[in-house]
Amino acid sequence: MEKKFKIRIAKYIASTGACSRREAEKVIINGDVTVNGEKVIHPLFFVNNKDQIHIKGKLLKKQPETRLFLYNKPKNLITSHKDPENRPTVFDNVPKKLGRLISIGRLDYNTEGLLLLTNNGALKRYMELPSNKIKRIYKVKIRGDICNLKAEEIEKGITINKVRYSPIKLKIISKTKNITWLEFNLIEGKNREIRKILEYCNLQISRLIRISYGQFYLNDLKKNEITEINKNKIKNILNILKKDKAC
Repeated sequence: MEKKFKIRIAKYIASTGACSRREAEKVIINGDVTVNGEKVIHPLFFVNNKDQIHIKGKLLKKQPETRLFLYNKPKNLITSHKDPENRPTVFDNVPKKLGRLISIGRLDYNTEGLLLLTNNGALKRYMELPSNKIKRIYKVKIRGDICNLKAEEIEKGITINKVRYSPIKLKIISKTKNITWLEFNLIEGKNREIRKILEYCNLQISRLIRISYGQFYLNDLKKNEITEINKNKIKNILNILKKDKAC
């Protein structure tokens, strides 16, 4: 971040990974934030990286260099920092030396595969925003006959329980008498989207694996393995974020 460049304080706090922008707005409005010793109570207040920002008396660390990791999530992990049911989470398995990371999108408890992790809230929002049309590809293992698969409806866009799902590209990868592997290519990523669509078709999912997210692929990454992406490979995205950082 350029030293003279001003950014909205809520967005700046979120960009450090301290919390989400919504949570930042709450602590600001509650009067828990000071800038250079003065209380700030409006999230539209502008700051730069030379300002001393305290949250509840604790000095906010400066915005770190953006890092992006690929993680192969196994089943039976929650994609959150805490779980009310005390189930194991993705972040229990991530090395603490990497610092506080947040997930880009989510994979539900029983879904496995590629999960992107970052320390940059702005990068997270950019990658998740439906208007950016970032492609996600999933492999799905189905048990039994797939004659109920409503392929045409799915590819045109389908409405289930008043929820509209955007068109999804669908492909049969392999098929035997009892097992079918499907590929779902989508850009929206609503909550449990594939599971809800296949449940609507009365099909039983045996495995659901995300194999890509945008330009990033699972490839041969082992389960529970994490690897960092070279900054040069996300240079274009970071340039877009720099242009947008005053918003």
